[in-house]
Amino acid sequence: MRLSVLVVDNSPVMRNVIISALTAMNIHPDNIISADTGEQAIDLVKEKTFSILMVSWKLPDMLGLDIIRAIRAEGVNAPILMVTNAGGRDDVLSAFEAGANQYLVKPFNSNDLRAKIELLLIQSCET
Repeated sequence: MRLSVLVVDNSPVMRNVIISALTAMNIHPDNIISADTGEQAIDLVKEKTFSILMVSWKLPDMLGLDIIRAIRAEGVNAPILMVTNAGGRDDVLSAFEAGANQYLVKPFNSNDLRAKIELLLIQSCET
């Protein structure tokens, strides 16, 4: 299975960390696209099909929750991983209510990311 991943985060450092971890999981760099704004992410989702979407909680132009809602409103069913510093119970519930499938709190390591990606893939096969 050839995975394609959209990484949405306004921090170039965090995007690079995530992209490095994904390539270490044997996801080809050509299959990893990044966006640093919500608007850019929504436009990319309209143009291309992704296996997994990774969305940060807060971007300069909108909240990750709003990005997820907009993506779901476009009919996109790809698994979404919310990546954030906000790890409170209400934050997690808000992310799931918006349409996220999994939640990953920063800081995280590559094993944490791998576990969430694998979980997303298992969940997407079950639906």
